[in-house]
Amino acid sequence: PICLVHILPLSILRYVSAGSLVCTLILFATLVYMILTAETDATTVSFWRPQSLWSVVASFPLVLSSYVGHFNIFKIDYELKHRYHADMNNIVHTSIWAVATPLYIASGIMGYLLYGDRVKSNLVQEWSGSSEWVLQVCLVAVILINICKFPLLLIPLRESLTERIPALKHANTAFLTASLLA
Repeated sequence: PICLVHILPLSILRYVSAGSLVCTLILFATLVYMILTAETDATTVSFWRPQSLWSVVASFPLVLSSYVGHFNIFKIDYELKHRYHADMNNIVHTSIWAVATPLYIASGIMGYLLYGDRVKSNLVQEWSGSSEWVLQVCLVAVILINICKFPLLLIPLRESLTERIPALKHANTAFLTASLLA
């Protein structure tokens, strides 16, 4: 619903971004809890070997999607008051290198250590149908993370298109967003 309305300042999306970050932290905490409380069933952990060249190529969009919302930083920087511009460089480097990257790497390693070589490539498939409430929390967190990404991607994309293509400025916002989703 938030994607269908016309929002001028991108800073309004900070709540969506914060929600996504909270879901990521819940997912991380749940993985830590599961590793600490898991019964060891001698899962084998071996060095990763790709099944095929296609599996390696197909993994790049997944890795890149982790950083896909960071292009919004330019618009956020433009909307910030002048007194905050000096802090923007520190915020960007801290969020990418001190928070996002270590969290993504640690989550991947913990998931692999938890399931060994039986880990599936899709976490939703890994946890669906499980009766453990912890896995259901993880499942909901992963789904909410992806739902929170849509406004962060679609609203700036829609604004960029309406700036570059003047005919779209008068288009129905809901119709334009629905077209981008299709």
